[in-house]
Amino acid sequence: MQGGLIDLGGMSLVGTVNVKGTPGRNVRIELPQSVEMTASSGGVVRVVDIKHDMPALAQLDQNGRLTFSFGGRLVITQSVSGMFRGRIPVTVNYQ
Repeated sequence: MQGGLIDLGGMSLVGTVNVKGTPGRNVRIELPQSVEMTASSGGVVRVVDIKHDMPALAQLDQNGRLTFSFGGRLVITQSVSGMFRGRIPVTVNYQ
């Protein structure tokens, strides 16, 4: 964390992605390095260093499914408050 926050410990939150495709196929997962999240008040924060928990080349199971998690680091550079929203594009390509 960066900015005027105090780390109180506790639960961290992660995103989860469910992929469905051809059983047994190898896939490559791509996530952006960072995304901006905005509040209705106009405040902006960033999530950076976004990473997933899969190997570079993952494989769909026998049912053609794959579930993985991702997370990042929240960066706050100014005094902002509110509920922040943003989109994190996830790309999964067959290899």
